[in-house]
Amino acid sequence: MKPVSPSKVAFLVDFDNVATDVIEQALQMAFKDYEAVHIRRAYCNAEQAQTHQAFLKRLGLRAIVNLAIGKNSTDIALAVDAMELAITEQPDVIVLVSSDSDFAPLVLRLREKGAWLRGFGQYGKTGDGVIQIYDQFNELAHDSSKPASKRETARKPAASKPAVKKAAPVKSSAPVAAPKPSPTPTP
Repeated sequence: MKPVSPSKVAFLVDFDNVATDVIEQALQMAFKDYEAVHIRRAYCNAEQAQTHQAFLKRLGLRAIVNLAIGKNSTDIALAVDAMELAITEQPDVIVLVSSDSDFAPLVLRLREKGAWLRGFGQYGKTGDGVIQIYDQFNELAHDSSKPASKRETARKPAASKPAVKKAAPVKSSAPVAAPKPSPTPTP
């Protein structure tokens, strides 16, 4: 269930991670469901921004070019910007277009800030654990002739009774106490 329109919607794309036809499908679905998408940003490197300039303009996506070189530098830029938007712009809905599991902590934190989280990912690239943390998640086929699928998430609307699911074991980061040595017999 989506929030009632009119909602302020932020649409953030991990351009490193999702094909352009999937991005276009996601934006079309966002417009269909929310009537307007107020903030539209694609996080990419300079080469992607140059190569896909016409595509970004056509969809009205503002390229947020990350010049830093390094693993996950674009992901970090998206996460920092998403948190800033959640605080300053306070969108009702934040749409993340990515199949990347690295955004799980971001999704949880944005929800704490009061946003409703919708995810779009490329079919076959997104793990079930990531899908479950969104309020709604859609997997979209890279080849748009294939049907899109909607995966139900763990979060249900407040009016309905939440389903009881067996949770996967959680690894604790707390140190585990070493077992006490057994007393040794004296000769």
